[in-house]
Amino acid sequence: MDRNLDEQWSKPPATQHPRPRMGGQALHHPWKRGQSTTEMALVIPFLIAFLFGVIDLSRAIREQAVIANGAHVGLAYAQPVTDPKDDHHITAADVISKTVGASQGSVTSSNVCVLGIPPNVASCAIGSSPVPNDQPITISVTTPFTTITPFIHVKSLTGSAFGKTLPS
Repeated sequence: MDRNLDEQWSKPPATQHPRPRMGGQALHHPWKRGQSTTEMALVIPFLIAFLFGVIDLSRAIREQAVIANGAHVGLAYAQPVTDPKDDHHITAADVISKTVGASQGSVTSSNVCVLGIPPNVASCAIGSSPVPNDQPITISVTTPFTTITPFIHVKSLTGSAFGKTLPS
């Protein structure tokens, strides 16, 4: 009797068919393999485009952070109005030089604008214009940005810092 029960339990149920042994290709048809290849061929270009878009976006975010940091360093340098090392009056050229130096090579002096220095406070100061005491000052940095994909439409990046110089 026990032997009969063992035989009964070892047989597959009526709805389950025994799997044919064909080297791991049991229920795979040739057209299913072709279908997955076609699906992969259709999906891979979109995945690659997405990957390069993420790379472009991360490059832009990093570059933006570097530019903003450069502007903040330039502002921090300009706020005391006199250089603590040698006590000379800070000029717009000094601020631009510090900003370019803090921007890790991604910015040139032509990309930096120092606003708020007389005689024309609304335009970019250049050269030896001294930074005035107790005046609002803005350091603005704009640099071109080239993307590697056509999906990200960023042509330039801008960072700025606004503050007030210390009173005399």
